[in-house]
Amino acid sequence: MRLPSYGCLNIIPQAKHDCNSFLPSRFAPYLGVYVHYGSDRYKDDKFQYAVNNTDLVITSYALSVIDKEMLSNFEWETICIDEAQNIKNANTKQSKAIRSFKANHKIALTGTPIENHLSELWAIYDFLNPGFLGTLAMFKKLFAVPILKGDKDKTT
Repeated sequence: MRLPSYGCLNIIPQAKHDCNSFLPSRFAPYLGVYVHYGSDRYKDDKFQYAVNNTDLVITSYALSVIDKEMLSNFEWETICIDEAQNIKNANTKQSKAIRSFKANHKIALTGTPIENHLSELWAIYDFLNPGFLGTLAMFKKLFAVPILKGDKDKTT
C-alpha cells in the first residue's frame, strides 16, 4: 500500500535556520511553511496537522534524528537536504535516519561531496537513489579500493 505523499521536507544545518526560515515567505509568499525547530516544535497530532496543511516543512539535521519516528510517518513529495555532506558518514544515526525517509523526489545540495573518503559520495547517493551504487561494502570493493590503488581496469 502506497502512503499519500505530503509536501516538501527541507533539512538544513541548525546554523542556517534563522536565515532560511524567512526565505520562503519572501520569495514564495503563497507557500504554507512550517518551521519544525526549537523546544516548542509540534509533536504528534499537531505535527500531523501542520504537515497536512503546509507545502514546506523546514527542520534541522539534529531534529531529523530526534524526531525520526514522526518524520518517518510520511512519504514526502520531495526531501531536500542542504549541505548534504552532513550525511557523509554512512554509519551515523543522522545519516541513517535521513537516508531512511521516504520521498518521491530527493535533492542533495553540497559544495563538498567528498572531503576525505569515496564512501562519503556513496552515502549521498544512497540518500538520492538507494541501492544505485550497491551496498557500502560492495561500493568499497568494486570502486573505492581500486580507485585508491589506481587500478583503472577494475573500475570500468
